[in-house]
Amino acid sequence: MKTRVFAVCVVVFLFCGFAHADSAKLVNPANGHSYQRFDTALNWNSAKTACAGLGGHLATITSQAENDWIYGNLKISELSPGAWIGGTDSAQEGVWKWITGELWSYTNWYTGEPSNGGGIENSLLIYGFCGQWNDGSETSTMSYLCEWDNSDGLITIPIDPNNFQTSGSCQLELTSEGMRVFNCGYRTGFFTYTKTTYNLVDTEVFIKFKPFGDGQYSGFGLAVSGADAVAHGYLLPDRSFPFGTTHHSYNGSIVINDGTWYFGRFKVKADKTFETTLSTGNYDLNGGVPIQQVKGTIADIDWGYFKNARLAVSGGDNYSAAAYVVLGELKIVPTTSCNNGVAVKPYTFTSGMPAKATEVNANFDTIYTQMNCQIQALKAIVCTDHPTASICQ
Repeated sequence: MKTRVFAVCVVVFLFCGFAHADSAKLVNPANGHSYQRFDTALNWNSAKTACAGLGGHLATITSQAENDWIYGNLKISELSPGAWIGGTDSAQEGVWKWITGELWSYTNWYTGEPSNGGGIENSLLIYGFCGQWNDGSETSTMSYLCEWDNSDGLITIPIDPNNFQTSGSCQLELTSEGMRVFNCGYRTGFFTYTKTTYNLVDTEVFIKFKPFGDGQYSGFGLAVSGADAVAHGYLLPDRSFPFGTTHHSYNGSIVINDGTWYFGRFKVKADKTFETTLSTGNYDLNGGVPIQQVKGTIADIDWGYFKNARLAVSGGDNYSAAAYVVLGELKIVPTTSCNNGVAVKPYTFTSGMPAKATEVNANFDTIYTQMNCQIQALKAIVCTDHPTASICQ
């Protein structure tokens, strides 16, 4: 009986005593991520643990647009001095990194910062009075910002050139059909990838694209890259993804037609296996006709990249400089009941998406499941640091 009472107290502490929210949990429409401000004053490491215990992470800010959205919508101006976010240079002084592994490219330092005052300022905060950044001592206590990459299950990646970048000379433009990737030159690449990274473990990626090879040979489809897209492009051979070539087949590729919409589904499982289906007419789950089906295993050396990956509409070896591809849709759907420690709720697919999810079909909107998911997330944290603990066996 005492053991049961202790367990209940632990659960109550985890869910009620861990943090007090001073803002609503809001979704940023630009990336589909959710954010929340917590005003219980914690040091940086405790704030990091608190966010992880809620299935998220300390917020990472990778663009001015994201910084502005967070500052305005979470009312950071109310805070003094500000709130912890997920950057640190504790591993090497002056080399700042995001705790998620995202590329450190955008910065918003306040004048004269980072200063490493006293040689102990290794943690990142956003100032309340201006929205710029400062380095602070990790033992200082203040509010903090949590971010969830996929708090509600379905992620819809906005089809907007501002959310993508290209590794080549390609141009991007919005059309009535989607985002067109064009003017890439002759026999070059269409590798145009998301600026945001995603954890693809236990998910399915859905992509809708229309190729145009100008009557010549070219390859088109989905690709997955590591966070450093230039160094880690094409983590699998292109034909392992929903992919085809116009005009003729090469090395067993599926032949696809200019000006036709194709619907790809790429599934990644926690056992390091993947499944690919490319269909015409619609996604295969919606009655589309499969023309490519591939199954395989992801190499151990590449597995980590799928936990922090960029998605790309890809192509290349185009024999016409007039070749292009239109990206019409790009979405990520979790395939398990717990995603990053948060219970996945039922959802209704939008137009063009599958009418059902094969592995997400139960009602998880119960307090028991939500608690279970967060306990799993906290267990993962404990077992990372203490793998021999009894609960990890």
